[in-house]
Amino acid sequence: MSKSCVTCPSYTHEVEAHTVFDKQFGASLCARFGRVLGRPGMSAEQLDRIAVDIASSCDSHGKPRPSRPVAAELKVALPAQTALFGAADL
Repeated sequence: MSKSCVTCPSYTHEVEAHTVFDKQFGASLCARFGRVLGRPGMSAEQLDRIAVDIASSCDSHGKPRPSRPVAAELKVALPAQTALFGAADL
């Protein structure tokens, strides 16, 4: 079985998500990194795919839930022009 956020101690169901950040996100989240794991209206299959995809590259999967979220450095990248327009359009 592949890793999934749902099997991680840091997984926080949407019903209790407000206890981590004092806000309601309408979706489950990772209490360790504050990553929102979906959005309202997504199917169970979509949510499962997101949880498996995120957990597959998470080095902290399975570690105990921290008392406070861990700071993480996030970066924003611009998409490749060929992904936006296709190679023939450039």
